[in-house]
Amino acid sequence: MRRDRRNTVYMLMTAALALVLLLGGCAGNSTPGGDSSGEDDISEIPTQEPFIMRDISDDTTLADSLLYANSVANSIIARYGDATRSTFEIINQDVRIVESNDTDGKLGIKSVENRNGGTYFTDSMNLYVVDKNGEVWQDNYSSSVGRNNTTRHGFYYWEIFQRDQEFGKREDGSNNFATSVSVSKYDGDWGSSSDCRAIYNKGKSVKMLLTGGLDPYVFRIFSEPVPKAQATHIAVTIRATASGGQSQLFFADKTTRDFNANQMIAFDITGDGKPHTYVLDISEKLTDDLISVRFDAGKLPGEEYEFSDVRVVTIGDVIAAKSERTIDVYPDKVHQSFRLLARPGYEAVNEFGMIWEIDESSVEGLRIRDASGVHEDLNINAETVEYAAFKVSGAGVIGIIIPSDGSTAKTEVKLENGKYIVRQIASGKLELRAGFDCRFGHRLFTDASGSFDAIDKAAALERDPLPASNFTVSEGSDDAKMRGYEPLKGYYRMTMKGTTFPAAFQPFGNNRYYVSGVTANADDKDRTVYFCVRSTPGTLECAAMLDDKGMMVPMPMQVCKNFDCEKEEPIYDPMDMSYGDSIFPLVMKAGTSTSFTDLHLYQNWGKYHLKQISSIQFFIGYYHLSTGVSESNCISFYGVFGKDGFLLPDFRGHSGIRWNTDPQFTSVGTPKATSYFDNSGKRIMNEYTGAKINSSGPVYADVEYSYLSDSGAFRYTLRHTEFPQTDENRTYYTLDLTFLKDLTLNDVKNQFTLLEQDSRGQKFSELSFRGTDGTRQHADLDVKENRDVKLYTLNQDNGWYAYFHSDRPVPTWRIETEDDPMNYAVIIKGANIIIGGKEWKGNFVLRDSFAGGSNYSALSLDLGKTTFKKGDTIHLEFLMLPWANRELTSDANILTVYEDSVVSPLTVKSVKTGIVIDEPYLARVSAVNNEAEFTVSGSRNRNAVRVDGFTEFGRPYIEVLGSDGTWQVHDTSVSEFDGYGVYYNRDGSYGYAFIYESDGPDSETTFRVTVK
Repeated sequence: MRRDRRNTVYMLMTAALALVLLLGGCAGNSTPGGDSSGEDDISEIPTQEPFIMRDISDDTTLADSLLYANSVANSIIARYGDATRSTFEIINQDVRIVESNDTDGKLGIKSVENRNGGTYFTDSMNLYVVDKNGEVWQDNYSSSVGRNNTTRHGFYYWEIFQRDQEFGKREDGSNNFATSVSVSKYDGDWGSSSDCRAIYNKGKSVKMLLTGGLDPYVFRIFSEPVPKAQATHIAVTIRATASGGQSQLFFADKTTRDFNANQMIAFDITGDGKPHTYVLDISEKLTDDLISVRFDAGKLPGEEYEFSDVRVVTIGDVIAAKSERTIDVYPDKVHQSFRLLARPGYEAVNEFGMIWEIDESSVEGLRIRDASGVHEDLNINAETVEYAAFKVSGAGVIGIIIPSDGSTAKTEVKLENGKYIVRQIASGKLELRAGFDCRFGHRLFTDASGSFDAIDKAAALERDPLPASNFTVSEGSDDAKMRGYEPLKGYYRMTMKGTTFPAAFQPFGNNRYYVSGVTANADDKDRTVYFCVRSTPGTLECAAMLDDKGMMVPMPMQVCKNFDCEKEEPIYDPMDMSYGDSIFPLVMKAGTSTSFTDLHLYQNWGKYHLKQISSIQFFIGYYHLSTGVSESNCISFYGVFGKDGFLLPDFRGHSGIRWNTDPQFTSVGTPKATSYFDNSGKRIMNEYTGAKINSSGPVYADVEYSYLSDSGAFRYTLRHTEFPQTDENRTYYTLDLTFLKDLTLNDVKNQFTLLEQDSRGQKFSELSFRGTDGTRQHADLDVKENRDVKLYTLNQDNGWYAYFHSDRPVPTWRIETEDDPMNYAVIIKGANIIIGGKEWKGNFVLRDSFAGGSNYSALSLDLGKTTFKKGDTIHLEFLMLPWANRELTSDANILTVYEDSVVSPLTVKSVKTGIVIDEPYLARVSAVNNEAEFTVSGSRNRNAVRVDGFTEFGRPYIEVLGSDGTWQVHDTSVSEFDGYGVYYNRDGSYGYAFIYESDGPDSETTFRVTVK
């Protein structure tokens, strides 16, 4: 992630990077733990995996917190609701919230349901503004579509934004334009890039048909400039038969003359094949009379974008303000906050609030508590309402708990025209101006049991949080301070010192652990609370927790970070400050004190680099992985520019050139996962359905994320594993795909893709691969002109292919002069494929082509016309490898990794005490009677070993059998508590992980692991 990634991604966004057609003109998942059966069925909520809550109170004083944390980790899902991405849904253990991103007058919350499907309400909880003239404006009447972004996400907490909504008065979301100038006759007056064709419906529209390449766009140069005073917005109607997602409007005026990055508006397009009107504000970036517009859209060849009714307008029926809805989701609760942002010069706000409507016919009872007590009627004091709740038939109790922070002026509840109407009205300054905002919110409470007692208890705790004085910080902490409870976010916040990456990378910072030691003193109530410990400066890599005895405990630690000054959200987060947050729950029993130490980690964990997973702030949800502070990969589970399949926007190796200014390597390629072309030539993509982090560090990283084909043909899960290796970044993957219905393809090798990648603007002139006879094959590649697809057959057992040797100059837009793109390779470790109910042992095939200045590769199966039957499966184990300087003319690096990861991989060779747990990359054993003795072999560099099945909690005592037959301590630690990982498994056992360094593929090491 760092500056290179951000600049690379922004250049890609500006260029609207699109995949060229690998077919050369050829015509013709489920959430982890869940199942899927129907076409386009993403809606299923997975069942929770069994979890054993055994008594571990003698092991640690944090026992209750550890059991709770491990039982709820990974229980939040945030995903698009269907293949069109017109809705976004948020799911925890109690509730499903569906947001609409469409401009149909229902923009905002579409529905709130319990986990069993019972509906609390639909199409409500909208924001409104009353202006100085008494006019009422609502954000669900916005003319601009909503856009979702998740910035913090992980084990326990997801911060989800719905943005880009304005306020309107017309229920269909349309506008009354004060002035309007049409800019096209739709008759040969649009230009296009070489990567698309402009097709006219004369006098009505122009269609952009993507044909391939890097930069599809259409543009219109006006015959006469439009005066600046008449050009505050561009209104355009777009019908997209495409993946939709992030698109851009570029424009130019008489001063700037040409299209440029400063005059660009990013917006999301809905790709459902229906016309949608987008009204885009250009007023702050227009410097002179407007002379031209350009629309960049599209990800894949064959997509269609039809533009009609393109106008330059000024807005009459809208106010100069935007809304922002934030949903803060925990496993067991939801907080919702609202924000009003005014554009420059706008202050005409008299009232800002939320309006919630619920049908009287669905309500079986109500309860409202104000300062005078509980009411079951509407005779309340609006200024002192603490909560308002309704019992809804077939669903249960739903209510809003008003925080006691003063951000709400009053909460009105009325019965009008057969609806209960709740208005929560913000307090604070409403004389808004640019740079200022107004915020308020509530806790959204649901209880499917239908009892009002639960909300009464929850409101009492929510409105009476523990004061900061109940938390004391121990000596030796790094300037740690308790800041108190943040009711709009739902967590207790602490701050502490952090560091910058260059400092952590230096020898004096390698094992510098930043410490916040805390004693939390409960009051007379039982509470489960969440902590957010924020470090500045710097952006946190990883975290760990110690108990009051200084023992590392199996608390999965969520880490979230942001790199500053990149301004991914210039309207909503213009300051873009860096942060590093560790987030975790704490169970506090009435009258008790609980002590713990939160460690913030950067470079090393014990004697080896740490390896971690964290979220990172961007314009789309990301997971970030690094080796110490050197970034390895970033995972984008939604895609980057819409549903483009872009998995690893950052794909970095250790064997390239390191930057001089930051302990960082460069990135290469655009890896994408499974998709197919149907027999009509249409590209069928996939929708993300959910993720599960198995290990967030500090020893190794392991995450699964799942997808469902847009056609409902199959589901698949990718498992991404990394160790803290320092010679190469072996990015270990498994793909598990199951067909949900029969799928017939006329030419599998040209239509079906297991994995693909483009070179991201590099021109690799050499390709090597392992042929069918098991020998290395080589091909010189023509990178001067576009090339049609050529097929190369790979070995059926353990094939590999590598692209390398690019002499293309480093782009001038790179900030770092030493930023030198790398080569990339794919290595197949193993496969098990069932087709037609039988094991298939055919070859893999590589589709190679070159277009638009980039190499394109795709891995497929060497099959012609084939029917994949319902229940057929594909299991694939493979490595994706970024490696070495782009000018390298040897593929020796690949042969080395092939040797240590395929020919002689890390393997549990034998077990004297214990049971082998089958893993594709991790050496894993289950102990017997709290002891394991086993031999591992193969691999090289640094590898992770994990031993589970312990009923004893403590520190792993690791021994290695020496050549003289005696046992020697394998000590990975620097401090008393570091150098290993500890896990609480769902079967109630403990697991311990550690790193060892293999001498090479022929080496063997025998370990004995106990607990002390």
